[in-house]
Amino acid sequence: MRKTVSTIEGFSLHVDDEGCVLYKTGQHMNGREIGEVLNISKVAVSYSLRRAIKKIYNKLKSKNISPFDIFCSMGNVFNLKTVEEYKWLLNLFSKEIRREVNEEARKLFC
Repeated sequence: MRKTVSTIEGFSLHVDDEGCVLYKTGQHMNGREIGEVLNISKVAVSYSLRRAIKKIYNKLKSKNISPFDIFCSMGNVFNLKTVEEYKWLLNLFSKEIRREVNEEARKLFC
């Protein structure tokens, strides 16, 4: 079941059962589409997303959760399924955070 959370200039943003934000076609939105709905640039969408991802990461890290566990948990929250999607998520992080996640993963799997 979908619930409408916002309607802007003819576009309706919905939340589906899994908590994923969709719009009127029922497809996931890319940065350009989100920017069009919110009347901001694709760059602003990307910046906001990166900033939010960093805030979530830092908040969880302050609770003594390992970098790799944070990364995996965020992947689950975003319903990521493929390696490419996880690479996309990892690239949203700063170089410093990517290094922390990679070092922790090497410790666990090598």
